[in-house]
Amino acid sequence: MHHPGPPRFTSVGQTVELAPRRPDADDADAFSWTLTETPPESAATLGSDAVEILEPDEPGVYRARLSAPDGDHDQTVRVFPDERHPVEFTAHADELPQMDEISVTGRFNDHRLGIDTPDYADHVFSFETRLLPGEYTATFVPDGNFREAPGTRRSSTGRNGRGSPSTRRPRTGR
Repeated sequence: MHHPGPPRFTSVGQTVELAPRRPDADDADAFSWTLTETPPESAATLGSDAVEILEPDEPGVYRARLSAPDGDHDQTVRVFPDERHPVEFTAHADELPQMDEISVTGRFNDHRLGIDTPDYADHVFSFETRLLPGEYTATFVPDGNFREAPGTRRSSTGRNGRGSPSTRRPRTGR
């Protein structure tokens, strides 16, 4: 049986992998996906491989049909509006030591170094992303060395997720 499974749920901007339950690598050409229903304003498409990535661009219901050796199977993907809001973390270059590389780390990227890097303009490092409503912190880490990190930057999408994000410098204790 190649049925792709139960309905899927996601938000606009988040991808969904569509795949047969048991694809046969030797017979990958025997599988193909087509979108049979999308929201009216959507421009989403699928390729013709056995495993495809759906990139929903509008909220609503997407229905995809998998043609497999054992027949056709439908997959429903329900897509909700994107709840994320833009946030920005900044650090002035004078606050950081001399470095070759810089990473931004925080809960939003599982505190992994090297995943996100800030932009640099006018002596300011800035990192922009989209996050769910709430309070967030980020650390600018030079050359992968947490000991040289100047402190945490805080940013908020607002308690209710509305309005523009605020960014403030932490107290340094000086």
